Formats: sequence, structure tokens, C-alpha cells
Amino acid sequence: MNLIFIRNVILAMGLLSSIVCWGLDSDNNQLLHITSSQATLDFNAGTMTYQGNVAASQGTRKLEGDKLVLSKAQGGGVQNVVAYGNPAKSQYQPAPQDQVAHGQAQIISYIFPLHELRFQDNAYLEQNNNIFKGPLITYNSQTKTVQSPTNNLEPTTITLPPYNQEKLPHD
Repeated sequence: MNLIFIRNVILAMGLLSSIVCWGLDSDNNQLLHITSSQATLDFNAGTMTYQGNVAASQGTRKLEGDKLVLSKAQGGGVQNVVAYGNPAKSQYQPAPQDQVAHGQAQIISYIFPLHELRFQDNAYLEQNNNIFKGPLITYNSQTKTVQSPTNNLEPTTITLPPYNQEKLPHD
């Protein structure tokens, strides 16, 4: 077999091994599965592109779309992952005590250095019965914060479940 081909496959596998790093820490030890109709690896650009019915999963983490692009960081590993779809969909479990979160948008990006999961264009995120809808929603997996910037053309809608107070004993 061609040694350059083998080296390239090993490099590609290393790039793929950390594409999804939000969610449970235990997911990091799970196998990563990616299926698509087509895959292209561009070593000069440092990108991997999957097209056509793309589905990536690793433990509780799932990412689906029409196209998935991974960009390699300067020092190795992954810089960011971008999923495109109509809509692209994601799922992850932020912490063991949390419910599985579901999100969708035309574009879903994970920017590794910022620990940021970004939902753009018709964004929707449901996490622990809280629902966020708007043009752009970001979730920081390190600080556990959700944000949606101000936009006069399209407002953000947030739906929160009722707060259940403990019932006070009757006198």
C-alpha cells in the first residue's frame, strides 16, 4: 500500500477524533461515527468535507445536515466544525443531570477555541425545557450560558417552564 495514503488516513482519523467536544465528558471516550454520501479530505486547506445526508454521532452527541465541514487548527486537532442543512440538527447532553438538548438551524457551528456552539438562521435550542428561538443563538459549553444578540428585524423568543415552588405546609 502507498505509505502516503496510509499517513493521510491516519491524519484524517486524528482530525476526526475530536470533532464534537460539547456535552458529556464521557462522550469523549465513545467511538465517533460519520456517514455521508460523499467525503473529501483537502490536506492543503486542512479541511474535511462531508456532503449528502451527513450524520455524525459520538455518545449522546449527534449532528446531522446536508454538509459538514471540519477545519484543522494550526497546531493540530480541530479548529471548528460547521454543519449546513435545511435545517441542520444537533443533540447533546450538557451534564449527567441534564436532559438531552436539541437544536437546529440552517447553520450550526462549533468554534473549539471559544467553546461556542452557534445556531444561525432560524435557530432553535431546547435545553432542560427552556426553548430559545431567534436568528442567532450561542451556547458556551465552558460557561454554560446561552445568548442571543439584539436584532431589530427578528426578535428572540424564550419560553421558560413554570417555576415550581415548594408547597408550604398549612397551619
